[in-house]
Amino acid sequence: MTSLNLKSFNTLSVEAVADQVEIVASEDDIIKLAQDHGSTRLLVLGEGSNVLLAPAVHRVVCLMRSRGIAVDEIGSRIKVTVSAGENWHQLVMWTLERGYYGLENLALIPGSAGAAPVQNIGAYGVELADVLSHVDVVDLERGGCETFTNAQCGFGYRDSLFKRTPGRYAITQVTLDLSKEPGVVAAYPDLQEEFEREGVIAPTPEQVAAAVTRVRQTKLPDPTLTPNAGSFFKNPVVTAHQAARLQQSFAQLKVYPTEAGVKLSAAQLIDWAGWKERNSHGVRVWPRQPLVLVNELGSSGADILQFAAAIQSDIADRYGVRLEIEPDVIGFS
Repeated sequence: MTSLNLKSFNTLSVEAVADQVEIVASEDDIIKLAQDHGSTRLLVLGEGSNVLLAPAVHRVVCLMRSRGIAVDEIGSRIKVTVSAGENWHQLVMWTLERGYYGLENLALIPGSAGAAPVQNIGAYGVELADVLSHVDVVDLERGGCETFTNAQCGFGYRDSLFKRTPGRYAITQVTLDLSKEPGVVAAYPDLQEEFEREGVIAPTPEQVAAAVTRVRQTKLPDPTLTPNAGSFFKNPVVTAHQAARLQQSFAQLKVYPTEAGVKLSAAQLIDWAGWKERNSHGVRVWPRQPLVLVNELGSSGADILQFAAAIQSDIADRYGVRLEIEPDVIGFS
């Protein structure tokens, strides 16, 4: 396939012309493309829900469109192997319909199954790392196939080996370790509020998924209606000393102790800095969730990146905290 404008292939809906676009339906397809073009020329793209593209992408864009789900039952455990091109939310609903539990907190996250390990997607107390068994990949540099265990994926907060080595691996299959025995993670405050409102005392996995969906629909813009890439910034993690110093100046600062340090609310900092009232070229933060940048007037990727940089600079100046961009920024020099 020749060059193509990727506007309809990224959820920020930015104009981005790729040198060449190819459809990938199998592992063999991606191996052949790696052999024909070399790893540095390939860009694997799922549903484009977590990327910011430059106006010109001088790469061979591989649209991952593989399909298929296989199940292996081992007692009460279920191994679900899903092709990279499957839609993530549809997969979550598919597992729940069959009584396979573990993904319910990750409902309504946009994107494909193959993209999920890259960001180690997470929401409402659960991360992909909690339920992933292993990942099958094609090593684009070597051209061979490999399998990475959960530990080998090097998962962290919105991070993985695959994110730290962009362009090295193409994920072809993801295998999840789920259960036939219901077990829920429902302590997240937003979910508790939903259950109290509904009068639910002991939520089922299905009710957790429904609550997650309602919360996300309330807080987050639908990318099919309002172009966005979900959370544009990671919640910053600082030292306990830095968090304590910030709380001395900002008593209402939300802090969340973690093994890696103290996590702050990027949304709170952005809100306090007044960014809900600003916009540039139709780019603005979403009022109900300031972590999300929306592209209402078809601005370019460069416009969005400039707006994000202004937020980063302002937050750094005000609070001494550096916000890190969450989507993959592609094609900018």
